[in-house]
Amino acid sequence: LAEGRAMAEEAVRLNPDLAQAYTALANFQALDGDWLEAGRDNRIALERSPNLRVLHDQTIFLMRTGRVEEALSIAQRGQSSDPLNPDRAATLAMAYALLGRHEAAQASLEHYWTLQLPPGDWDTYAWTIEMQAPLTIESLTALCRRLVGADPSLRPLVAPVIDALP
Repeated sequence: LAEGRAMAEEAVRLNPDLAQAYTALANFQALDGDWLEAGRDNRIALERSPNLRVLHDQTIFLMRTGRVEEALSIAQRGQSSDPLNPDRAATLAMAYALLGRHEAAQASLEHYWTLQLPPGDWDTYAWTIEMQAPLTIESLTALCRRLVGADPSLRPLVAPVIDALP
């Protein structure tokens, strides 16, 4: 990791106008947990080459540093620019969920499922976003059953949770 980060820093030093150099550096900074630095260098990459992939990364960096309103604005822009990309819908859903806007998060998540998965499937985005919502016994039970329905191999993991619910 340190060697990769050093190489990215060298790429920035050698060609400070190259957006990809800043993107690489931002990704290594994020892997190191330096979210503020990652966001800063990703913003520099955006200034040099405003593309949707870099915009998506910036949204994640902003969410990780607690700047969720700003992340939401960028996620909305990304979704408008690329409405058929499931990653844009998932990122928008995460921003809504972090802000407690659960109905909007659910709508974005439904759009994500429409783009990404066959009906009834499940994935990490869905689990993460739904776990942000206030849970009731009924919603937790439904969530666990949906997870097992999508991937029966998870039954042994989830069964104790379902069994413990009243």
